[in-house]
Amino acid sequence: MKYQQGLLLKLSGEVFSNSEICRGVVSEMTALSGKIRFAVLLGGGNHIRGNSYGQSGSTRVFADRMGMIGTLLNGLWLESMLREEGVQAVHMSAVPLTWVKRYDPVKARDAYSSGQILILTGGTGLPYFSTDTSAVLRAVELGVDKVLKGTKVKGVFSADPETDPDAEFFPLLTYSDALSLNLAIMDQTAFSLAREHNLIIQVFNVFDTGNIGRIVKGEKIGTLVSRKEEL
Repeated sequence: MKYQQGLLLKLSGEVFSNSEICRGVVSEMTALSGKIRFAVLLGGGNHIRGNSYGQSGSTRVFADRMGMIGTLLNGLWLESMLREEGVQAVHMSAVPLTWVKRYDPVKARDAYSSGQILILTGGTGLPYFSTDTSAVLRAVELGVDKVLKGTKVKGVFSADPETDPDAEFFPLLTYSDALSLNLAIMDQTAFSLAREHNLIIQVFNVFDTGNIGRIVKGEKIGTLVSRKEEL
């Protein structure tokens, strides 16, 4: 079977702090299973954030390692919830356990291309790299069409809409726009890699149940970041 669309969904650990939202996301994944190529990369911020324990030195290294373990916990939770729905996902991690497969780009691409849901955890396996960077790197390795970044807000704004009621919402952005306006879409490493490989990034509110399915159907949800000719 040839799949016409492929996505990588980046989920922050915050999704796993809300069981209702988490189960809503699982329901959407279940509905998409077998219909599109689908990978999901998980954050671990609901357990620990590495950069909150210092920006450098051994303290940051160990904190980042703990954060990687946090993503594994979320991955196992997601894998178990999908299994409850009758979906057997392929779980690969850059920090493998005995019962979790070690991430291999060739085997991961095979699973992704076959239409299986691919769960990615462990970040890059290295400290100092965010899960945003991990998401873009894995998207490049898998040959993904679009990266969906699930957040708590509608999309990309000129400022934090939760603290600035006058923040401007951007439904469409080019890479150049985002850089010139210094918009915090992703960290600079992730954004530079996405721009280099011409990835389409769609930032949307994953806490609004049903948005993933709406995006797959082609609805204009959130903010689309791409090259000018693709907007």
